Amino acid sequence: MKRHLFRLACFTTLLCVLQGGLYYGFATDRTVLSKRLDAALRRKLHIVFMGDSSVHYRCRNVPKTIPQVPMSDYLAEHLAPLKVLRLSSDAYHPGIYLAYMQRMVASKKKPRCVVMPINMRCFSQGWDGNPQWQFTDEVVWLYRYTYPWLPPFYGFMDSLDGLKYLKCIGLDVQAPMSREAFDRYRRALKRTPLPEKFVDLYLAREHDIGSHRRMRALVEIDRLGHEHGITVVFYFTPTDYEFLTDEVPDFVPRFKALVGKVKGMLRHSLVVDLSMAYGREYFQHNDTNPNEHICVQGKKGVARQLAAFIRKRI
Repeated sequence: MKRHLFRLACFTTLLCVLQGGLYYGFATDRTVLSKRLDAALRRKLHIVFMGDSSVHYRCRNVPKTIPQVPMSDYLAEHLAPLKVLRLSSDAYHPGIYLAYMQRMVASKKKPRCVVMPINMRCFSQGWDGNPQWQFTDEVVWLYRYTYPWLPPFYGFMDSLDGLKYLKCIGLDVQAPMSREAFDRYRRALKRTPLPEKFVDLYLAREHDIGSHRRMRALVEIDRLGHEHGITVVFYFTPTDYEFLTDEVPDFVPRFKALVGKVKGMLRHSLVVDLSMAYGREYFQHNDTNPNEHICVQGKKGVARQLAAFIRKRI
């Protein structure tokens, strides 16, 4: 009996090691940025700049003679010789920022400052509920520092939704909309009149923002930075408010009130409100949808304002 138990224990251990090896060996397509963070944390790292597409988007109709680089490059120019690491991807949101923050506070060497945008669209159903914008693989990979046993055993559970698995170990996550439900939502949104559509995208959860999971993630980031001595700088992403006001006349006061609620819940961090700092000429337009994709001059302006704010405080 003891021999069988010993063999079972050896087999289970070997299987776990193989699972872990396979996971670490092949989980590379969606974990490039987290590996870049790992490498940077082993050296001297001053500032981590996280963000969504507003940080690195390349605007159309810009002459090839004008270089287009991520906003973090402009920030690094202003803050030299401090080292700035960019961790940005399309549709990144506070949930993935929190996973990166958990990784940083678990490291012996920590950055002095973490900068990240608060894009008010991240609270909308169209962003928060999109099944393709959950970044579960990256979250699991990053949480391996908090839960060292997590990645090997994750491999056993391919048939389970990754977010449900994370929830079962106690993390603050929830399953997104199903693909069918999200497709129905997206089709309905296309038929929605522009004023109602913009309210849905930019003023989502106007009356109960505090209970939104993305808001809870921001509050947790705020707490972690305070407890671990990392200066956290949030900035509200510039929004094409002039375009939006044309369709929703009371957009500005409602949006300011919502921004104020979010800002009021971040008690320890530094918060820069750039949500209405730039007019419509700074944005990449199309005919029916405003966005947060600012042009080259806009990126330079945001980087300059952030650099001036950061230099006084770190």
